[in-house]
Amino acid sequence: MKLIELIRESSSVEPMLVEEQERLDVRQRWLTTFAQGVKSAKGVWVFNGYMWHCFSFKMAKSLEGIRALSAYQSTFSASAFVFDEDLNEMFSFRPDKTFPDLTALKNDYYVCHHNMKWTMVFTHEQPSIGPFFAEGGMQNNQSNSDY
Repeated sequence: MKLIELIRESSSVEPMLVEEQERLDVRQRWLTTFAQGVKSAKGVWVFNGYMWHCFSFKMAKSLEGIRALSAYQSTFSASAFVFDEDLNEMFSFRPDKTFPDLTALKNDYYVCHHNMKWTMVFTHEQPSIGPFFAEGGMQNNQSNSDY
């Protein structure tokens, strides 16, 4: 199954493909919201090749595993972005009820609230590493992977 198919299943409104400049803007907003700990600790926005390593290396606070998926799927339906690590595809969408579980895609996908209130990251390392759920504003607090 493809990303667009999973997104379509969750929404009665067709997801919109995001243009390249907005993709770059969304990615930078994501990094400045959730990866400040990486920038402070390592001097770069992306550590060890993946944006989600801000969570796996505990440089940002997050929930992991089933707790992350539960928090994500219980968030209030709102406009969101979903994109892959390399920005090859990014869609804007709003699910009807719950946000889709992208675990089956076995790739690195980021879902984030349109205003970066939260993010959910599905990783290619699941189930051993990830998924991760984090709220915006909590990223500067280094801790274990629990809120």
